[in-house]
Amino acid sequence: YDAFFRPVTLHFMATVICIVAVNGMRKANRQADMEGEKVRLYEELGRLTEEQLAQKEQLASEIQMMQQIISSFGNGDYNARIPQKAGMLLWPLGAQLNNLLIRSTRFYQQAEPAMQTSNSIHALIESIRQARLTGKQFPITSLPRTGTPADTLVQELWRTFAAGNADSSSIPQASSI
Repeated sequence: YDAFFRPVTLHFMATVICIVAVNGMRKANRQADMEGEKVRLYEELGRLTEEQLAQKEQLASEIQMMQQIISSFGNGDYNARIPQKAGMLLWPLGAQLNNLLIRSTRFYQQAEPAMQTSNSIHALIESIRQARLTGKQFPITSLPRTGTPADTLVQELWRTFAAGNADSSSIPQASSI
């Protein structure tokens, strides 16, 4: 009897010990796998955080550059443009701002002669008013030359007026204009 139960008991005990040991090893392997996964996830999180920080710094740099260029344009540098570099995060915005800067420059270039003409007409009107106030006559050559179409207008008006008067060397008294 003892000879039969002793080997069975030993086998049973060995089986229980093996089962407990295998389950412990499986649990340890699962825990090691989870720890490895945690380490991998922490590394991935660190990498993503570094990428986001780099993107944030790049965005701040690009925004500052755009602000400087827009300020430069506002201060009269009509050739200021936002560089279109490979890897710029805000390149679509930069391209649109460049289009706006180009159109603004073109508008300014087209409006500048009109502004000069308007200013010269105002200066001529002021010269005529001053002559009227002083009651003086002055020759057409004493009118300031502006280099704008207003000069041609004054000359044509003078020729028209002079054709009707014998004295073409001076403008009529300002009080009669």
